[in-house]
Amino acid sequence: MILGVGVTTIMFLFTYLPQVAAMAFTSGPLAPLTTALLVLSESSTLINVLSKTFLVEDALIDTFDGVSYVVAAEASYLY
Repeated sequence: MILGVGVTTIMFLFTYLPQVAAMAFTSGPLAPLTTALLVLSESSTLINVLSKTFLVEDALIDTFDGVSYVVAAEASYLY
């Protein structure tokens, strides 16, 4: 939750106004709306990359290690 709010806030603070200026030439009066959707889409992409890189990877490794340990322990009881 903190990652999502932080990334979205930073993206709006630093990228919204420059993109509105560029979108004003192509979208006209809809520039603020289309830029907000664009910034939200970019934020979603960054959140996805950051969470997979830093948060999910460790959990997957820990889960794999735990399952490997349980399978090895069960195999030792069979023999």
